[in-house]
Amino acid sequence: MSFEQIDFHRWLNDAWEDSQLYEKFEYTKYLFVVFQYDETEKENKNREPYLKGIMLWNMPEVVIEHELKELWKTTKAILEEGVQLTPVRNGVSNNLPGASFNGICHIRPKARDGKDQVELPDGQRITKQCYWLNREYIAEIVKELS
Repeated sequence: MSFEQIDFHRWLNDAWEDSQLYEKFEYTKYLFVVFQYDETEKENKNREPYLKGIMLWNMPEVVIEHELKELWKTTKAILEEGVQLTPVRNGVSNNLPGASFNGICHIRPKARDGKDQVELPDGQRITKQCYWLNREYIAEIVKELS
């Protein structure tokens, strides 16, 4: 589940309680509307989803103050040291926290293409990035609708 583009300058300069990340999850409630299929596409190409349920959710304070804050602190330290950009076969990789970082959240690209870039605080250019909640974490949240 992706969110807005990261403002790396703000990330570097803001205190935790003023950060884009903290504000998003401390003050926002989310409405999950979950649909499900009873059969696989192989069983029925014309299958119809049904409404499994709805759920109003906000991130627990313990997650905000541990895993989310850990993402913020680690990313801030990387920005202070300078993001490592490494050319790879299909683009450029970086050392920002990835999907296996802490089981809850991570940073990854969210851009039109490799040319859709922003400037990092150290002057380097990087493909636009955003923060994400891991799919397994979201699956655990909506599993309560079972």
